[in-house]
Amino acid sequence: MDYKKIFFFAILSGMTLIAGCDDKKGVSENSVETPANLTEHNKAQEILKYNAYVDVSNYQSYANLPYGEDFANQLLKQKQFMADYIKKDKPLDNYSTLSEDPISGKIERLEKAVAINASLPKLDNAAATYLQQLKTLQPLNDELSLYANTKEYLIDKGDLFKQKGPRLIAQIEEVIKAENAFEDEMTQHDNQLVKAQFESAEKNSLAYFRNGVIYYEKIISHDMGDQLDQVDNDTLARIDANTNTLADLMKGYDKIKSVSSNTCTSDITLFIASSRSMTKKMRDDAKHYLASNDAYSDELKASSLVYRKLSESSAESDFESLMSHLSSLIDKMNADQC
Repeated sequence: MDYKKIFFFAILSGMTLIAGCDDKKGVSENSVETPANLTEHNKAQEILKYNAYVDVSNYQSYANLPYGEDFANQLLKQKQFMADYIKKDKPLDNYSTLSEDPISGKIERLEKAVAINASLPKLDNAAATYLQQLKTLQPLNDELSLYANTKEYLIDKGDLFKQKGPRLIAQIEEVIKAENAFEDEMTQHDNQLVKAQFESAEKNSLAYFRNGVIYYEKIISHDMGDQLDQVDNDTLARIDANTNTLADLMKGYDKIKSVSSNTCTSDITLFIASSRSMTKKMRDDAKHYLASNDAYSDELKASSLVYRKLSESSAESDFESLMSHLSSLIDKMNADQC
């Protein structure tokens, strides 16, 4: 299961630094370019660029759906067309390609991010490869989209798809490979940033508890995501220990939070409860908890996100709930509601 799609969030600290930074002018025209203010400017630009990369990772054109029709989903659909029509040597009488918006939306955001004047070498390299693969996919998909939308396949009996469908599938696979590499780099960079925020905060301050809550929820989420295919008892023990630490941080946060609303505390509480419930289910009956629902054929799952959702294991469904609590918390913290 790909949990990374809803995992990245804008870095919390340093936002005022970003707001005061002019990407075109750099340091103020009336200021002296000392090593100190140049360093601060560079940090601000790095945060700005990282947040732009976050926007790339989080972009979905189907906001009403939990995950949206991502490239992996679209690959399944294209392979099903190939299996149904080309491999069986049947005339093509039903065809659709990828929606343009996920491709163009990612390209637009990647171009904006890579243009920011800051150096994040590993992320920049991964982003450049991802952008190039998307730009290679776009014209091929555009050509086949017109072919599909005008139903030209009814005239040529699928000849163009037979010719270019395999190339489309191969290019989607290249995009997925590049996307995974980009998101792996995002994960590593994200972990470093969140840990640094937590460790640099004054102990027992509001920032300490807020950053600690985010840090532990994220590492718990990473470990839990790794358990969705196969359970490891050592990892479960680490998740439980980190969840207990998270619970202590939540109590500290609840005592000194700067707003009267308990909304954010509720999000943290729900995350803790979900984490503990999941590790218990994994220990009690991992085989059934992690098992997918096989009631739906590959053809149905390829044709509709609904059937793919219905085919998820109980563990995957619970993990989505866990991640929704984290997502809600970060959104509120970024909006200063906590």
